[in-house]
Amino acid sequence: MKINYFLLLPLLYFSTPIFAQKSLSGFDKLTANQLELKTVSFDQDASAVILDESGYLDVNGGGHQLTTRRRIKILNEKAITEGDIQLLFYAHNNIEDIKNVKAQSINLVNGEYVSTPITDKDIFEIDVNKYYKAIRFAIPNVRVGTIIEYQYTLNSKQLYNIDAWQFQHELPTLKSNFKLKINTNADFTNLSVGQQLTDKYKNRKNIDTWELTNIPSYNGLQYVYNRKNVLESIRLQLSGYLADTGYKSTIGKWKDLKKEVKEDYSRLSNNVAVKKYAETIPNGATEKETLDNVVKKFQNDFKWNEFKGIYTNKTQKEILDTRSSNLADLNVLFNSILTNKGIKADLILLSSRSNGKLVTTFPYLDQFDYVINSVKLKDGNSYVINAVDIPKNTFKFAPLSLFNDYGFVLDNGVEENFVTLNQFLSENHVEFKYTVKDGELIEQRKDLFSGYFYDDEVKDSKDLINRYINSPIHVVNDDKGNELKFLQDKYVVNHTAKMGLNSSNFITLENPLAQFINAYTFTETNRKNKIEFNFPYYFKILVTVDIPEGYEVIKSDDFKGVVKTNDNLVYSQNSAVATNKLQILYEFYLGQAVYPATDYEMLKNHFEAVQKEVAKQITLKKK
Repeated sequence: MKINYFLLLPLLYFSTPIFAQKSLSGFDKLTANQLELKTVSFDQDASAVILDESGYLDVNGGGHQLTTRRRIKILNEKAITEGDIQLLFYAHNNIEDIKNVKAQSINLVNGEYVSTPITDKDIFEIDVNKYYKAIRFAIPNVRVGTIIEYQYTLNSKQLYNIDAWQFQHELPTLKSNFKLKINTNADFTNLSVGQQLTDKYKNRKNIDTWELTNIPSYNGLQYVYNRKNVLESIRLQLSGYLADTGYKSTIGKWKDLKKEVKEDYSRLSNNVAVKKYAETIPNGATEKETLDNVVKKFQNDFKWNEFKGIYTNKTQKEILDTRSSNLADLNVLFNSILTNKGIKADLILLSSRSNGKLVTTFPYLDQFDYVINSVKLKDGNSYVINAVDIPKNTFKFAPLSLFNDYGFVLDNGVEENFVTLNQFLSENHVEFKYTVKDGELIEQRKDLFSGYFYDDEVKDSKDLINRYINSPIHVVNDDKGNELKFLQDKYVVNHTAKMGLNSSNFITLENPLAQFINAYTFTETNRKNKIEFNFPYYFKILVTVDIPEGYEVIKSDDFKGVVKTNDNLVYSQNSAVATNKLQILYEFYLGQAVYPATDYEMLKNHFEAVQKEVAKQITLKKK
């Protein structure tokens, strides 16, 4: 059969969209699959997707340059704002800047793909804070179906520790590749993070190119203190370099780092001045009372100047005279005062949750952002105390940001002295009492809670007590709660509410913990990272109901239940009826905040079993 190719040409021309302009320089050619893509196979809810991206890192003697190219497709209206781009960089002391910004949108218009680039006047540099700046620009003509392309180069003087490339983002990514070139007489260690990256390249050495495909959004990551710790990414650590005098190793040993820091702290110490100040603090009848006295006086006498970090700045005599300094100065001074009072306290270097976990295999100082105190009393109790951020009512519960895997102890012991900072148990005890008087249902609620169940940023006591525990009966005519008080190491709130007892035939008592417990979901299939809960806790909730006249209690035969996976994971619920009074007791215990990855399935099974118990209800029914 003879084919007339001249007749086919017009058909091909009109059936296939064409480009009026090309992609930006350096980008791969757009494929038919990218142009036609409507959904992401591994994330059906994605509103946009990174079609492809590439990074090229050039490391030289003066620092490094990272050139990034990224291509995004808008899949629905929710992602229109993806066209508003902000590129953050560390501008303090001109450490970094961003140059060579180019960007454009590509849209299908009347069967033709049309590119609309930004111009130099569309690009703005803004100050974010005293350390960071950002480049901002808005991609024009962004709508559903738009393909966004942008590229830029980050110039940095940083060589010691480089955040080389991040493969995983808020949007799912179809393809991400990264190439490294080192143009200097230096050696770097590649620190690979992430499940896909580790699995693909775990047995390969001396590589300079990495590529991952079908990378999910980091929004699906659960139970991690900081996503940075688990995102698919590569960091570089300078391990050594060739100097005029020969090869210099930068890694060294932890004992060298410890010695350096301790010598820095010692040079500013003044034991005579500290001892004189410590003598103004009265000793208590017990060591704990003495510690209480030290904490209270320190809180009253010293003010933090808001500077964080591990480097000291003033002599201890200067701090005692001015009563103000940075985080490191005040924590080292606090440690010296405790030592003078005969209380054992170790200085701990750590990396807060927002800063990311420590890399314990490489002793470099820049990864630490806090120095704090670990106080150990003779009664066996240990306390974590950050001298510039001590909770106003009790120092027992240090800020949660400090509990982040390991800390490094600055003592005279072993070379690598890493410790886990343990948290005290937070408790939440609530009593609900329901009575009927003059046709009204009255709720009396009493909350006693400790630790992280308190949040001083929540000003309204009603909002504070309802963060975790809901009333079992929705009383709509709500009265104002009483003032929050702190008594005997616990916060106390009393609350009363009432409403008319309507003509409904049923009054349902819901589980007060249902909303809190049902929020726990476990959807990962191959967890490789630790499971991190915010803090260990214990709930105990007692509900007492005077059964209204003419009502009876309806409950399932299996309402009583206990789910005990181990000593740190226990849930129970039980009920009893006697002399026209119904009582229900709920208890929920999570005694450990961090679990190994191997416990993921165990935790999943435990919480799913608890959720089945929580779904059971008790109802008061008119006879």
